[in-house]
Amino acid sequence: MNEKNLGKTLCEIFAQDKRTAAIEARNDALDQVECNADREWLDRAADALRQYLTHHETMFVDDFWEWTQLDRPRESRALGPVFVRAAHRGLMKKTGGYRNSIASKMGPKPIWRSLIYDATAVPPRMPGKGEAQGELF
Repeated sequence: MNEKNLGKTLCEIFAQDKRTAAIEARNDALDQVECNADREWLDRAADALRQYLTHHETMFVDDFWEWTQLDRPRESRALGPVFVRAAHRGLMKKTGGYRNSIASKMGPKPIWRSLIYDATAVPPRMPGKGEAQGELF
């Protein structure tokens, strides 16, 4: 037993191992989705998300889809890696709240708080098909 596990019960160690395995499986799935997604689409989605976050205090996936002019990818999960990267880059964070998503067969999806919201920002010219302005990927 290593020093990190001293004082823990076997149940605690196994539960920690299961959480670690679940996190690794989720990250692997996100990586696979990203690898199979169209790179140009990912860039356009990242630009659209950045603009959305600049002009909205909170973000929910269904609201984002309604606002954006992006084509839906053949794999709807392609938006997941875009959200994860935006969160890792400090553009948004989870609020702790959830809503059922029409885009995800009424499954619960997180509500995000924009960390770059600017109430004085000029309304965006939304990127549409074939337009990417910056790099998140």
